[in-house]
Amino acid sequence: MEFPWFYKRKGPSSGLTGLNHATARICISYNQESGFTNDVTLICGITTLCPCSKEISEYSTHNQRGYVTMKVRLSDDYDEEQDWKKALLDAAESNTSSCIYPVLKRPDEKIVTEKAYENPRFVEDMVSRGS
Repeated sequence: MEFPWFYKRKGPSSGLTGLNHATARICISYNQESGFTNDVTLICGITTLCPCSKEISEYSTHNQRGYVTMKVRLSDDYDEEQDWKKALLDAAESNTSSCIYPVLKRPDEKIVTEKAYENPRFVEDMVSRGS
C-alpha cells in the first residue's frame, strides 16, 4: 500500500505552519517458514549544501534538493505506538544540511540558509545500504 503522508512543519523563526508531505509505503508479506514480515518505506524531500562549493567560494555556495528513500523491516517487537514515518523522517533530516519548510518568511530564510551553510553534506555522504 502506498499513500501520501502529510505532516505539519513550522517556520523556524516565524512559527508559521504549513504542510509538507512524503510518500509512505507498507508491504506486509507472509512466508510459511518465517511468518509475516512488515517492510515500510518513506520517501521524503531534503536539502543538501555542497561542501566543495563552500570551500572554494568566498561569497556563496550551491545547494540541492533531492529525495531520500528509506526502506526498513519492522522487528517483531516493534512498538506500534511509535510512528515509523516520523522516526524515518527524523533519521533522514538529521543527515541533511537543512529541513524543507513549506512556509518561509525572511527571518526563516536567514535561519535555513545559515543552518545549511554550517552543515554542508555531500549527497554521497547520506547514502547507506543495509542488508
